[in-house]
Amino acid sequence: MQPKSHTLFHFTKNLEFLKDILRNGFWPRYCLEDVKWYNGNESQSAYPIICFCDIPLSRVDEHVNFYGHFGIGVTREWAKLNKLAPVIYLNEGSAQQLALTNLFLENLKVSNFIRELVMISTTL
Repeated sequence: MQPKSHTLFHFTKNLEFLKDILRNGFWPRYCLEDVKWYNGNESQSAYPIICFCDIPLSRVDEHVNFYGHFGIGVTREWAKLNKLAPVIYLNEGSAQQLALTNLFLENLKVSNFIRELVMISTTL
């Protein structure tokens, strides 16, 4: 059995969200994420995202129990054409997690620097 599916799936707990996707396409919704790995503190942050998994249907039971029993699947080819990819899970302390943490920290520094510049320029 392959660990990945040829189809990417998006699951939701809300049937109305699934109907909305069928009517209007995929639109990001805010998803509350645990960001302890990022800053070391017990904290959460909400990001506008659309999550897709590539779990084979034969192994999806635990996943749908957590994320919802309503789902829609798209081919990998369609996902690639539409610049979509499945969720990537990172192990704490992995090279990928450390690189992403550094990237976030650099973005925060730049954002804070820009915010300070804007505040200075508006007071001049």
